[in-house]
Amino acid sequence: MIHELDIETITRLVVRKLNEIGNREVVLKDPTDKSVFPCSVVRTPYENQKINEGVVPVFTRYQISIEEWAETKYDVMHQSYETAVKLREYNFKKVGNDYITYDEITKKNRLISNYEVNYNGLTNSFERIK
Repeated sequence: MIHELDIETITRLVVRKLNEIGNREVVLKDPTDKSVFPCSVVRTPYENQKINEGVVPVFTRYQISIEEWAETKYDVMHQSYETAVKLREYNFKKVGNDYITYDEITKKNRLISNYEVNYNGLTNSFERIK
């Protein structure tokens, strides 16, 4: 049997995993000046089907961007580290370069990181990126 994983399910898995950290709000939309900080914004994942059996994806790579929002640059760096450690439990790997920007509306710092994982539909498991 081949298992399928959609972007809603993977988003829910990531949000649930980040909520386990417990020291921030986890949301799916941009914060405003009235939002609770610190927070993490989970963006919609990108899905890249690598191997298909007919029309059913067997091996899929997912990439997801997560934004850390907090008062200082050091705070967002620490949040990003905690996120990376927590997502390793699902074999997510941090990829690319992080960058920090200051948001004038919220008066907070934002660090954006990207994570990738492979999903194997035959074993219903997340596999490491090599």
